[in-house]
Amino acid sequence: MLNKTRAAQRIITVDGCPLNCARKIVEQAGFVPYKTINLVEDCGIKKSPPQAYYGAEEMQVAVKAIVDAIKNSQFSPPPGSAD
Repeated sequence: MLNKTRAAQRIITVDGCPLNCARKIVEQAGFVPYKTINLVEDCGIKKSPPQAYYGAEEMQVAVKAIVDAIKNSQFSPPPGSAD
């Protein structure tokens, strides 16, 4: 997984709560996320118990945020680049 992460031009993390564990794990491994999407703070999706399922509307909001981050990343330099 680290080799694939090193090969990525940009990293987008998706976190399910304000603790931002995904972002912290990526940073701890020595990478800088291009964008962090926090489903609670950025998308207004309430944190659910681990066995709970999110509804279609919540999933659409999350997918839109992720797709928008990917689209926007194509037009800006990656973190740490010399542009």
